[in-house]
Amino acid sequence: LTILRTIRQLREMGKIHKLSKYVEEVMGDYVVLKTHRVMPWKFEFLNEVYNTLALAYTDRYINPTELYPAIESKKTLLQLLRVPTDKNKDRAVTFVFGDKSTYQEPDATDYTMIAYKKYLARLEKRIYFAKYSIEKCYLLHEIARSHLGQSRFDECCSVARKAIEESKNCNSNIWRFLATILICKSHAILHKVERAKEILDEAYAVAQALNSKALLTFVDNCRHVNDAELSLKKRSQSMESVRKRRSKVSLDSDRNSQNSQHSIDTVGSGQEI
Repeated sequence: LTILRTIRQLREMGKIHKLSKYVEEVMGDYVVLKTHRVMPWKFEFLNEVYNTLALAYTDRYINPTELYPAIESKKTLLQLLRVPTDKNKDRAVTFVFGDKSTYQEPDATDYTMIAYKKYLARLEKRIYFAKYSIEKCYLLHEIARSHLGQSRFDECCSVARKAIEESKNCNSNIWRFLATILICKSHAILHKVERAKEILDEAYAVAQALNSKALLTFVDNCRHVNDAELSLKKRSQSMESVRKRRSKVSLDSDRNSQNSQHSIDTVGSGQEI
């Protein structure tokens, strides 16, 4: 009861990162070791914890804690999806010749990568022994989210697809929705607007199954922004193709005029002879 109370309080306070870390510590180090003899209500407890965490994840999309300024359309979708667009801004160090403090050591320890691999190994070990589908949905989602954080977009999409398939086994539409959004984030970061359009249509169908007006509104906003970017991309491609076509026609006409002039000069020189 204390664990559930803490989880609900963290969700109400909007501390998603702290909640995610707390759930992983509790479920991975404490609950996973309990047998049904010691904890006969283990399955119900797992459902409550993971569903509460999933609801907390969706709260970020329907109840944003901060307002984003209006910026150019190509970044609006990333902001709607709560993707940090400047996470590497503070890490950038300008190289200054003669200043050793700006040098990057080739063999420097990457603590972020070490933490990522350690966390990934922990999740993969847990999923090997996981019995319930909802727990597998959570673990697959966290693995995909970790891949996304390290810009491993192919791995993220692959694992997220596995989470979607696993969610069908336990009929968990909310974890299916979250996994779908992870795929959409990958496409949005890579500016694959066509792929993003397809996955947003899938997300809209899942939101309809959840019967959540807030999520439907959120996905609908994302679709409108993505459609605007898609039309802009098609317009720019069309203008580029027209420009290339005109350039080709101009080159052909210049070449034909040069050939005609050369023929006239040849005929004229023959008549003089």
